[in-house]
Amino acid sequence: MWKDRGSGVAVWMLVLCLALWTVLIFQLRIDWSVNEQYGYGWFVPFLALYLFWKAWPGRPLRDAQTAGWGVIGVVWLLLFLWLPVRLVQEANPEWRPVSWMLALLTVGVTWCALYLWGGGKWLRYFAFATGFILVAIPWPTPIEHPLVQGLMSVVARLSVELLMWIGIPAHASGNVIELPGRVVGVDEACSGVRSLQTVIMAGLFLGELCRMNARRRVTLVGFGLVLALVVNVFRTTMLASILSSGGLDSLERRHDAIGYVALGILLAGLLAGAAWLQRSNPRSMTLFGYDGDWSRHPHAGMRPQMGEVLALQGGDFTRGVRMVCLLGLLWLAVVEVAVESWYRSHESRAVENARWSVVMPQQSERFQTIPLNKQVLGMLRANEVDAATWRERDGYSMAVYFLRWTPGRNAAQLARLHRPEVCLPAVGCVLRSDEGVVNVKAKGLILPFHSQVFVQGKTELTVFYCLWEDRVAQVKPEAEDWSVRSRWRAVLEGRRHLGQQVLEVIMTGPGDYPKAVEKLQQLVGEIVRQ
Repeated sequence: MWKDRGSGVAVWMLVLCLALWTVLIFQLRIDWSVNEQYGYGWFVPFLALYLFWKAWPGRPLRDAQTAGWGVIGVVWLLLFLWLPVRLVQEANPEWRPVSWMLALLTVGVTWCALYLWGGGKWLRYFAFATGFILVAIPWPTPIEHPLVQGLMSVVARLSVELLMWIGIPAHASGNVIELPGRVVGVDEACSGVRSLQTVIMAGLFLGELCRMNARRRVTLVGFGLVLALVVNVFRTTMLASILSSGGLDSLERRHDAIGYVALGILLAGLLAGAAWLQRSNPRSMTLFGYDGDWSRHPHAGMRPQMGEVLALQGGDFTRGVRMVCLLGLLWLAVVEVAVESWYRSHESRAVENARWSVVMPQQSERFQTIPLNKQVLGMLRANEVDAATWRERDGYSMAVYFLRWTPGRNAAQLARLHRPEVCLPAVGCVLRSDEGVVNVKAKGLILPFHSQVFVQGKTELTVFYCLWEDRVAQVKPEAEDWSVRSRWRAVLEGRRHLGQQVLEVIMTGPGDYPKAVEKLQQLVGEIVRQ
């Protein structure tokens, strides 16, 4: 009787955890779709479920005693925090700290459920499988950006050495390899070393699947990272040599095939490394618990079923857990309704913003459109793209990009993902100063441009970036600068899922920053059309 009661409560806890995981995956799918570096995230939930299923037959013995009411209090706290996190994330879907907070809340509730289901031993034993989803959360930008960009720069320099060794003259500039009359980027600048995060995920998965100890897991992941660096050097060298000998058409025909070959080599090498480490120690211990043959364990019959530990706490405690589950599910529904109501109420009061577009000055000296290949277009996923470069008579060189995204859940994330401070360092640019927002008047409009100064070698680039939304609050919002303050302002103003467009101007010339601002005023007045 008591087992049935405990099992019923365990089912309710399982439903609560599944609800949290459903919302988490629904939110993370945007990052997995628009950011190719994290495309592997679609597989991670299934791999985590497989690890849990493999571990289930060997679950450990239950604890003789386990805390109860304190854990319930932790669950209540985590569920309460769900509201502010979801509210902030809805307006800032690309803000990675919020994604991490949502994932940690989900994993935290799941770990509390494991503790209530089977005690501390269950928590330690299943912690890896239930926390594996964290490998699919995009890394915080201050960590990812310098690491990935640094590795890409290393790949470019090593590839140049190999190209020079086989007789192809080349020069590395940041993450770009310059060939005679041609340029090739290390994975097209913005995409990063795609295999870096993938190999960490695969190494951790294989380490848990093979039940390696901590030292061997670290060794496997380290081996995978070194192998990823070698494979990326091989891939970049091959692409550069094909471009040098066969031209751009030949490169586009073989680009994807070489990528698949490189990925196959990487995964095969990682599997071989895992097999060697496992063979060198066939009786590896799991990182969190016993990994022997449970059918011959002297206490195998004492392994708990779901809810058995819950029932041992007594009727009052079991009823308390059931109440937490029911109220928790109700709370999640209230949170989603409240978040949707908050933003819809503000969207109903929003007004149409002025619409404008850009007409490139094709009569300018040395005017040429900037062709964007299918890989770059696939990353941007913009509904309208126009890019051109030209030279002014006063010595200024201009590169102008106009991108537009129609309304939808991905619009804000895509528009903000490819900002100058994110993409330009990939082509060897170093941010020297942030000059703040410059308001430019054009055709009766006031366009806010976020201005920054970069240095590329000995060349100084002044970059102006304007993000314009289709609908705005009746009170004119301040310009977006992606600070914590501006992100909270977007929440308070209820701005999300809006159609957006970006005008980016990259300027080099003989003048200083004030002269560049004057040049921007003149340029925007000429190319902007309502």
